[in-house]
Amino acid sequence: MSLGQSGVADGCYPCRAFWRKPLFLLCLGLVACSSWHWEKRGAQEGEYARDETFCKQLVYTGTDGFVTNASVRRMHDCMQAKGWQKVTN
Repeated sequence: MSLGQSGVADGCYPCRAFWRKPLFLLCLGLVACSSWHWEKRGAQEGEYARDETFCKQLVYTGTDGFVTNASVRRMHDCMQAKGWQKVTN
């Protein structure tokens, strides 16, 4: 098997083409399944940004930028305590 100009074996293109569509569909499915947003009945303009900033400062201060499952849960708890609910798209 010879190498093409890109340095990839010439016979490998069909393999890449074969996986392109299934991988795209998998990624699309994962995005669709995990899509949600925050909603709060009667929220005023800018309220989400203020509450999100408050919760981020409360939860992530002193974490050196590390995000863990526990910190994400604390962030969600803080937003819910402020009246926000997770809603699927």
